[in-house]
Amino acid sequence: MGTDDAVRGAGMTGGGLAAVMTAVRDLPADAAQQPDGVLVSRMQRLVQLQAMVDAALVEQLAVFDARAGACYDGQTSTQAWLRSRLRLGGQVGDLVRVARELSGLPQVAKAFVAGEIALEHAAAIAGLVAKVGAAAILAYESILVDVARQAPPRQLRIACDHLHQLLDPAGDADEAARQRRQRYLAAARTTDGMVHLQGLLDAAAGEVVLTALQAAMPVPAQDEERTAAQRRADALIDVCAGWLAAGQAPTSGGVRPQVQVIVGLRSLQAGSPLGIPDGSLLGDVPVLADGQPIPVGQARRLACDAGIMPVVLGGDSEPLDVGRQSRVVPVGLRRALSLRDGGCRFAGCDRPASWCDAHHIRHWADGGDTSLDNTILLCAAHHTLIHEGWRLAGDPNWTIDFCRPDGTRLSLTSTPRCRPCTRGP
Repeated sequence: MGTDDAVRGAGMTGGGLAAVMTAVRDLPADAAQQPDGVLVSRMQRLVQLQAMVDAALVEQLAVFDARAGACYDGQTSTQAWLRSRLRLGGQVGDLVRVARELSGLPQVAKAFVAGEIALEHAAAIAGLVAKVGAAAILAYESILVDVARQAPPRQLRIACDHLHQLLDPAGDADEAARQRRQRYLAAARTTDGMVHLQGLLDAAAGEVVLTALQAAMPVPAQDEERTAAQRRADALIDVCAGWLAAGQAPTSGGVRPQVQVIVGLRSLQAGSPLGIPDGSLLGDVPVLADGQPIPVGQARRLACDAGIMPVVLGGDSEPLDVGRQSRVVPVGLRRALSLRDGGCRFAGCDRPASWCDAHHIRHWADGGDTSLDNTILLCAAHHTLIHEGWRLAGDPNWTIDFCRPDGTRLSLTSTPRCRPCTRGP
């Protein structure tokens, strides 16, 4: 007897449950020897079986929940009972929602029991029932079941949202307002100096953020080593850095928002050791405005294209004199770099100029001048690579070669986007 036949014939009671479990356990472990057609057929039947088992679980849960069975174990809710006693996770909300709301929709229940729709499909419809009532959607039940049979749960949820708006416009507006009230963004520095972000946005606001992040995430190259999550994090940094660089941020006391780094000159000079004079634990270690230390390489990268304000410190590190801020890369040079380079000059990178920093080929702290011949544009990711051991050589107005930290040369070269790929006669 096949596994799905076992479910239909067992009635999911007594020995029938044991028969189903035995049938699943006895599935042949020969997947590696089977062609794709056999694997697809098996997976389809197993997905159907999973839905049938979920439907049977919901049937038992509906009675258990109506009896407030969780209270017998001292649990505050059925969801809490499912987590503690059955060790379930994210699906507990769907299970309880379907158990409570599906009884008034016979077509949905029939399709669920037959394994034609999954738990997530049934939960999407149950969520709509909770908002408008089963009676309001009976006329649309067959349509929703057809959508569930043919589409993934997300598309069904969108269809349910459309129907909710049609049936209860005021309630739909209330739901949107509720989502907006729930918005939040938490940002805090962890014990190791990293920044932890967590948040929740309503659908419309979330789409703005997702669109911006997607725009800042170009199609990855074939040799891309970053994960999607890492690329998304880099995109968020690019978006925020671009907004700050645009100079449109509100000022505080006449001063534009700026990332502040406190760093000694010796730390910025290539090859200089970090001194610890007079037994001070601070020495020349670069720190952010809140005192969080950062690697020297990061400080050198930030100093490449930044406003520099020299500060004279006394013996106890108290500020004695704060000089006038001087822009390392002036506006005119920045425009010239954008015209020449067109974007990040790292070989193979296509990030635009608006996302880039101006990098000194010979760092200004090492005597390099701030000129078109000594600066190129690099996006944040590749700027970091250069300050973590990658090296570049060549004429920024023509061709630049890049070498890995181990000394091997990158096969690609970089030329200004305003120039042809070869120098010519």
